[in-house]
Amino acid sequence: MRIVHFAKFGPRSNGLYETTKDLVLAERKLGVDAQLVDMDEKEQSRVGLKDGEIITAHPDIAWDADILIRHSVVPSKYQNIGKPVIMCLHGRPESSYRISATGANEVIQAVANKSVDCRYKAYVTFWPEFEAAWRSLVGDKLYVIPAPVDLDYYTGGEDKKFSGSHKILIADIWRDDVIPLNSIFGAVRYIERFEPEAKIHIVGAPVSGKQFEAFKPFLKGLKKYIGSVSGQMKEIRDWYASCDCVVTPHTIATRIIRESLAASLLVVAGAGCQYTPFTANPNNPDAVADAIAHALSDSEYRNAARAKAELEFDSELSARAMIELCKSITEKPVTKRKVFLDIGAHIGESVRRFYRQRPDANEFEIYCFEPDPEIFKKLFNNVGAMPNVHCICAALTAKSGQRSLAKGHINQGDGSTLMPGKLTGGLSGTIPVNCQDINEWLTNANGNFDYCVVKMNIEGAEYELLPHMVSSGLMSRIDELFVQFHSLKFDTAGRIEMDKTELQWRLNMKKYNTKVFATTKGMASFGNS
Repeated sequence: MRIVHFAKFGPRSNGLYETTKDLVLAERKLGVDAQLVDMDEKEQSRVGLKDGEIITAHPDIAWDADILIRHSVVPSKYQNIGKPVIMCLHGRPESSYRISATGANEVIQAVANKSVDCRYKAYVTFWPEFEAAWRSLVGDKLYVIPAPVDLDYYTGGEDKKFSGSHKILIADIWRDDVIPLNSIFGAVRYIERFEPEAKIHIVGAPVSGKQFEAFKPFLKGLKKYIGSVSGQMKEIRDWYASCDCVVTPHTIATRIIRESLAASLLVVAGAGCQYTPFTANPNNPDAVADAIAHALSDSEYRNAARAKAELEFDSELSARAMIELCKSITEKPVTKRKVFLDIGAHIGESVRRFYRQRPDANEFEIYCFEPDPEIFKKLFNNVGAMPNVHCICAALTAKSGQRSLAKGHINQGDGSTLMPGKLTGGLSGTIPVNCQDINEWLTNANGNFDYCVVKMNIEGAEYELLPHMVSSGLMSRIDELFVQFHSLKFDTAGRIEMDKTELQWRLNMKKYNTKVFATTKGMASFGNS
């Protein structure tokens, strides 16, 4: 199995990346070909970036993947290649809501919209505490996978010989909705009440900009309690190795909690955190001070901290759960042969929409018919490499042979037609194109199928093709028919005859069980069936 993860590269500075890297490396240990692709917001890739055993791959590797896992940006080009997608929800619902509400990034809306996109087969959260919130957006597609951490990496670390009889670490990133000021105040109360010679060491503090200007007066006022202050850093494990406990307001398994436990560091967390016995309401400095005192007095708990990390956050457990989820998506047995005929495929818009709207799209053999050789090249470039898509440069009609196609010159030729009298589409000039009898093609080339979906958008030629499908008996083999009628785009004489043909066809269709979705503008949703 090949799994391709899309995530922004950011060694030791990006929690999303670290979680992704842990998964990739653990999946490889379990025999999976796991790869990492870096894409930025402008859908530009960065290939060949190295972080130990991780080397970022070219995004075209997605073509050979069994499944794509989205941690950050997956360009539409790769979402539309017929590969199932899993989206990992790294953010916290509360912060995601804040970001959406301010208009900075419509995170909540994007997740909700993707929940009905059938290319997205599953959503993953690494925090069971968020399950209810995310499930309200994506429903039964949500899965909880344990948050991973690199246990081996965090057993290392060099003691930096910090000052203080006990060293209290504050290491949370300063977020828009959770900042560790209360953790600092709780540590100050501990020093005042229990241990005047202890020191606070701060990592991840703001070092520039407005946040730093707001924090600077606190640093000045608390100078006697603070041993050292640093911004974000890549070798935070040295700080874990140098300190006696970490204080955080969080209750979920953030990177700080996972990494600290893996480093056998005592953790004082927010009330309700299930990963440490030392918890307190972060808004109550005296309660935090009591929890710190309790932790530092329990000299035996360091071994239990490491054991907790091994039990809860072993990256191989996380990878095993992710692999099982991928297998459940990619190895579903197909008991019927399903065929989708895209008649008038143009440049592949319907195939992409079929994948967005049909959860079983990858179970179909998809045949795209486009007669214009120039447009066919674009069709093939867009969808031809999808594993279940076959592109055929011909028109499916009532009779095999060559005919003249009047070329449309609007919207990449989507108004081209085999029928005379069409008034729209910017028609100019004709070209000879190949035509294949639909009954002959289906019967001789692809006769044995169990289920057939037909999409037909052929700019007036439907008035020839549909009656032929009835008279030849082919309609009895079509399970779903999506057709757009175009009589309104023809001259008056043509329109009258076309409307008569359509009425007779609709009367004849009453004897069939075919589900018909007919429109005069746009195509009906494939999800309606």
